[in-house]
Amino acid sequence: MFLKKHVLSFLCLSILTLTPDLYSIKKYTPQASTVITKANFEQEILQSNLPVLLKVSATWCPPCQRLAPVFEEVALQYQDQCKFASLDFDSNPDFIAEHNIDSVPTIMLYFKGKLLGRQAGCQPSIKAVQELIKSALKYCAQL
Repeated sequence: MFLKKHVLSFLCLSILTLTPDLYSIKKYTPQASTVITKANFEQEILQSNLPVLLKVSATWCPPCQRLAPVFEEVALQYQDQCKFASLDFDSNPDFIAEHNIDSVPTIMLYFKGKLLGRQAGCQPSIKAVQELIKSALKYCAQL
């Protein structure tokens, strides 16, 4: 029973995929959002004409794993009004240090090259992310 419970918990956080060479479990990977690195941060975030929601997450973080598919689903709904981006916490230590990010997930709002706000410990629900986006779009429209 103990093992079954933990296996089911793990599977809820992962997406099963079959590969030709072996059966493997792969973590959810972003589709609708742009993957951000130090190399493309300025072009994709700071030079964007649209408001940008940047999700900072880590593969080892269960709340981040629950947020990922929600973030991507909402990104598809609002892709014409807002740009969505994802940054891996572990792969970008310079960015993390420069922006004083100490917890994941963190969602940051950029508009016209400026950081307007951030929220750490985001709720992994579609409604919560939609409300965050609506608030961000309303705020950016006033600028």
